[in-house]
Amino acid sequence: MKTLNENGDMLAEETDGINLPSETTFEKVNGWIHGADVHFEEVQALCLGMATELDTLREKLKCSDKEIKRLEIDNKDWADEFQV
Repeated sequence: MKTLNENGDMLAEETDGINLPSETTFEKVNGWIHGADVHFEEVQALCLGMATELDTLREKLKCSDKEIKRLEIDNKDWADEFQV
């Protein structure tokens, strides 16, 4: 089941019996959470899902930071080697 706003934009859809926002943008979540038919369990599922997504993104950032530091070290060694 899909929930649409007055413009026909999808605000939410039901998956496995749980109604969740169609996207995790502020606008979509804000519109969804103020809906009259939102239940505590759905808010809880959304929060846990978003926390899981944040954990995944945090891990990706850690990997990116390590890669950036490695590149900085590699570039420094290369730059030191070719100084005039």
